[in-house]
Amino acid sequence: MSAFARASIAPDEDRAVATQYPDGGVAFSNVVFEDSLLGLGASHTIFGDDYIRTDPGVTSSETVVEATSLIPISENSGFQPDIQYLLDPHFSGRDAVVPGLRGVVSF
Repeated sequence: MSAFARASIAPDEDRAVATQYPDGGVAFSNVVFEDSLLGLGASHTIFGDDYIRTDPGVTSSETVVEATSLIPISENSGFQPDIQYLLDPHFSGRDAVVPGLRGVVSF
């Protein structure tokens, strides 16, 4: 298992679009197959008041929750399905689900 956490703060709201951004996640190795990886993460962005005033239709924050997995095909390749759930997306009043798939090749 590995984990990460980080945060950033930009106190000068007249220059920063996002004033706060914490995120974190965990990854588990060898969960389903040997050399496989399962990861879970989340982030939260808080937008500055000065920026929000420029566009009254935007939200004041946005949260993303993500799950991904690295599935090996061979020693040098694999694929990585990913799904993200966006809560209160910045330019939309509706939550969103974003699926993805990435191919991985190592040389």
